[in-house]
Amino acid sequence: MGTYVVTGSASGIGAAVRERLLSAEHEVVGIDLRDADIEADLSADDGRSAAVAAVRERTESLDGAVLCAGLGPTAPTRLIVSVNHFGTVAVLDGLRDLLAGGADPAVVVIGSHAPMVTPLVDHTLADTMLAGEEDATHAAAEELPGFAVYALSKEAVIRAVRQRVPDWGADGIRLNVVAPGPVETPLLEETRKDELLGPASDALPMPLGRIGAPDDIASVVEFLLGSGASYMHGAVVVVDGGTDCGARPNLF
Repeated sequence: MGTYVVTGSASGIGAAVRERLLSAEHEVVGIDLRDADIEADLSADDGRSAAVAAVRERTESLDGAVLCAGLGPTAPTRLIVSVNHFGTVAVLDGLRDLLAGGADPAVVVIGSHAPMVTPLVDHTLADTMLAGEEDATHAAAEELPGFAVYALSKEAVIRAVRQRVPDWGADGIRLNVVAPGPVETPLLEETRKDELLGPASDALPMPLGRIGAPDDIASVVEFLLGSGASYMHGAVVVVDGGTDCGARPNLF
């Protein structure tokens, strides 16, 4: 069996992924703010470095990683960009050599369908994130509504993953993204409490007629980590019950 890292392992999609991997008798190293094997704050440089260092203390190689840690559109905008993009990228890059030493290593990053279904005109904030300018993103993010910052943070992390595909593929590491729609998680619960975002979230078209469950996403993640997805590299797999198609049926 393999050894996997899961960020955001204490709740929501991360917890569901962790349970699936444990049920398959894999070793799982969970990372979260609390209630995890490694407790770390991925919004800050020292927390990210500590998380990676703690993983290194536990293992010399990894067979995979699932990066689920993230904040929703109601969180402070500076934290949205710091966790969703910079925290994810720092852990991803920090684990690269451990993954290269694993057996058929695969990584799944949890993105979102938000960049697809949110009307975005200016992508400067995502470009600034990709340039690695974290302090600059904090100031720029304060000028935008939380839903736009959230969508742009997910756009940036999806682009960051895809930009790494050629080099990481040469190391034998597969990288893929799962882009969920609404899922019954603490993040969605907080969004529903917002007087503007709650109704907007409820108004999204839902062709399957239901909100997703964390295990709906975890099952796709598990597939992408396995041998059945051995030729999938650089894919963005939308798992949203058809919401993206309902919002923009002629675009893909």
